[in-house]
Order: sequence, then structure tokens, then C-alpha cells
Amino acid sequence: MKDVGFDGITVDIYKEKEMEFNQFEENTSIYILSIPSWTDWIQPYLMDNKFICWEKGSPVPSQLRASINNEVILLSHHDTLHRDALFSNNHSNVLAQPEKIAELAHDKEKMSSYANKIQGLRGIPTYGINEALDCLPNLNYEKLIVKSRKGTEGLDMLVVEASDLFNKTKKLPNEGFIVQPAILGTEYSVNLVVYNEFFKVYEPVCKGMNYDLSKHPAKRERFFPAEASKKLRNNLMDLAVEYSILVGAKGLVEIEFLVSGNDIYLLEINPRLSATLRMSISASEENILISLKDIAKGSFNEKKHISSKFLSMETPLPKNISRTALNKLFKIKNIQISSRITMNASCLDTLNEVMGQADYILKQDGLELYV
Repeated sequence: MKDVGFDGITVDIYKEKEMEFNQFEENTSIYILSIPSWTDWIQPYLMDNKFICWEKGSPVPSQLRASINNEVILLSHHDTLHRDALFSNNHSNVLAQPEKIAELAHDKEKMSSYANKIQGLRGIPTYGINEALDCLPNLNYEKLIVKSRKGTEGLDMLVVEASDLFNKTKKLPNEGFIVQPAILGTEYSVNLVVYNEFFKVYEPVCKGMNYDLSKHPAKRERFFPAEASKKLRNNLMDLAVEYSILVGAKGLVEIEFLVSGNDIYLLEINPRLSATLRMSISASEENILISLKDIAKGSFNEKKHISSKFLSMETPLPKNISRTALNKLFKIKNIQISSRITMNASCLDTLNEVMGQADYILKQDGLELYV
């Protein structure tokens, strides 16, 4: 099997690991991956557990249909949350987020309303386009962000001057977009697993400052653990847990925050496999993907903050990188490659050394590491 991965480069998707059902032993856990191009980075963290791919729009794999004697764990993508929730409803051996959480992931107004129920957390004011135009004289913000109502953070995002909102949105459907004030600050992500009141939560990932609002969050560098005070890190972890429990999430969750001055805002909840999880897993002392097996069995009963073990830095993989440069990056011990370059090290000096090696390779290609 082949899949087009980062920037048109064709990558192998471990055909030998997409095993036929008759190779699956009964009473073992099977992980279902919705994004085949993520296979390279996630497979090592599944340890000896089996996995198969079920892409968006594809029929149910025959191996999955036959796995009635196995715990099945769906590692959803944003676009497969509803599909996976419905499949889980009809199969008692399948772990996926509930339907209400799949719906919440596509409803930014409801996300914000839940945030306002938690002390110390604020939801970003959210308006429909027509509502924002009606309220414009009272918004008191110079810039506004117009974004997809149901998409992930940063999708179809448009930054506009408040005075120009009508001209910029008159051709957009009111029901498809929302308007939020442009609040400047630093963005963080917290990854966790949750089940009822139990949880395991990683330290926050810092996703950088949003002062250039036109720059998609995925284009910024990321650092783990976040270089912030211990008080703020613990606060973000606690808020992520409280929010996930409040909404009734089950399994993997990523909570995105915006810290502006003394205020902490909820950006969104991603109740699924997230890109920032790669950093959290690779640089921490524990792998929460394995905890999903206990949730599937109904035996998960821990409450734990997971400490970081290494430092991790991540930057976008340049679109026009050559195959030669890519092969050289793959050979560096502490680097993982996907659509991003993930670098891990035990201390800051070693991390700087790894970053220097990567930067040298990219400069030979006429590129930069974006740091």
C-alpha cells in the first residue's frame, strides 16, 4: 500500500503491518489509524499492538469487521470523529469518542460556552457573521478573526479590520463562518487521556505567540515542555482535565489554550489524535496511547500528571526539500520526520546541537529551519 505523505512525497505505509484478521490473536488490542501518512511516527509508540488503517471515505476494513473478540481503539481524525462515534455505538468492543463529543469538536460556540463554566478559564466571544455586524459598534476590537464554524483552528481563517468586516464577509455564508475578536497572546496545547474522573495528562506544548495573525499556527515552531512558570503549566494541565471531564470526553484529547496577560482562553478541543501528541509522547516518561487499552477494558483508574523526560522542538518541514536532504535528516538519531521536523534531546545544549545539524542540512538545500 502507498500513501502520499508530506508535500507529495510518496511513502510506504507498512504493508506488512496491515495484517489480515487471521493473524490477529483473540483478546488483543487493535488500533485503527485514520491518517495513513502518520503511520511512520505513531507505529513505534503502539509497541507490539496491532494496527490497521481506515481512511476517511473508505469502507470498513474486513479485518475490523472480523475483530469481534478484540478491543478496538479508533485513533480518529477531525473528519472521522462522527464516523467513528457511530461505529462505536454499534460495537461494544470499540473505543471512540461519544457522538456528543464528535459534535462538540465541530461547534466552536458550544466549546466557548463550556469554557465559561470553569473558574479561571474563558471562552472567546463568538458571533455569527450577521450577529457580529449588528454588534460591531460595541465589540471594541480593532481586528477580528473570521474562521470556519466547524473546521479545526486556523482553517479558512481570515484576519480583518473591524471597520472592514462587511466588505470582507459579504460573500461568505453566515451559517458556515464565525467571527471572534483577535486576542493576542501565546498558544499552548495539552494532550491527555480521560475516562470519567480519571486521567493522565502531559505537560503543555508551547505553540508560540500569535502576534502575526496571518500566520497559520502550524507554521510556527513548537516547544515541549513549554517554557513557562510551573504554576502556569500546572494550571493549564488542570484546566485541560477539568474541561475534558466536564464535556464528557473519553479517550485521547488535545485542549488548545491562548494565554493573554492574566487571562486564559479556550481556543478549541480536539478529542482525537493530535499532531502535538508526537512531541509529548517522544519526550515524556510515559506513553498514553497504551492507556487507551485500559479505557477500552473499563479498567482505567489513574489520576496522573506525566513529567517530561526530554526537551523537544518542532518546526515545519520545508515544502521544497530535496530527497537528498530528507534522507540526511532521517539519519540523525534524535530527529523524527513527518510533515514537521521533531527534534528531541536530554538537555538544551544537545537540543541546540541537533538543531544545528538539521539547519546545516537544510541550508545546503537553500532552506532554513525556521528558528
